[in-house]
Amino acid sequence: LAVAIEIRADGTLHADFHGTGASVRRGINVPFCYARAMVLYTIKCLTVPELPNNGGMTVPITALAPLGCLLNAQPPSATGARHMIGHYVAPLVLGALAEAAPDRVMADCGMMNLLTVQGTHRDGRPVSTLYFASGGFGALSGHDRPEVLPAPSNMAVVPVEVWETLTSTSVVSKRLLADSGGAGKARGGLGQEVVIRNDSGNLLTVLCMANRTEFEAKGFAGGQPGRLRELRLDGTTIDPKGRHQVAPGACITLIEAGGGGYGDPRERAREDVLRDVRMGFITAAAAAQHYGVDAAEIDAALLDRRID
Repeated sequence: LAVAIEIRADGTLHADFHGTGASVRRGINVPFCYARAMVLYTIKCLTVPELPNNGGMTVPITALAPLGCLLNAQPPSATGARHMIGHYVAPLVLGALAEAAPDRVMADCGMMNLLTVQGTHRDGRPVSTLYFASGGFGALSGHDRPEVLPAPSNMAVVPVEVWETLTSTSVVSKRLLADSGGAGKARGGLGQEVVIRNDSGNLLTVLCMANRTEFEAKGFAGGQPGRLRELRLDGTTIDPKGRHQVAPGACITLIEAGGGGYGDPRERAREDVLRDVRMGFITAAAAAQHYGVDAAEIDAALLDRRID
């Protein structure tokens, strides 16, 4: 993917995606309307995020992608999993504008994970549904970002009780992953671990559409990247974009990516680092390695956590 952003003298903005590769023989190609929508969304976030969506806000923003490229797919190119590429348009645009608007852009996000689950419920009903799980949000200048919040999508996870009832699987555990958010003056949002057990008594088929498994969420302005996403089946790492059979009693584990940090970690306020240690968001080792906090301060913070 490639983009050049031009801010013109008349106040308009143009995004040119020339240099982006051609469409591929997989369902990850992106219709141009989707790519353009991501450009509009990103520019709105940088300028007037509180403005209600309307036609007028789109007029000063134009975009162009070569016909038949990955971001302007033409028939018969498949686009069913377009989010796997299309979600990268937002961080691509933010990265292009990082030097021009350093106080407005955010570091890369851990993005969303999506599983298609198919099989048979323990009561005999067929099951075919989607499970969403989120990584951490990217940090901004002066702002830590939320843990396990998706971007640029706005998907919500199915509540555990509803999911278990619909699928006869069990969510064994969900927990935040310490140190998964990129270190920085502002810390990236944490990813999470979700363990789902097949309690249906039947074989389940799981189709994975995970990203951020090879390209971590980048930090900005000296911030560090977040942790990569990983999927495991009974403890063994599996293809994050593959089709897998989950036997009765087997567990699939989703390790969600962390968001990137913003700014030099050594400039982070000591009280914020120690608060993160007390909350379990970062480990003592990370506090010392990335933030330069000495052992005595860390020990005191850990003691406070035990007392609490």
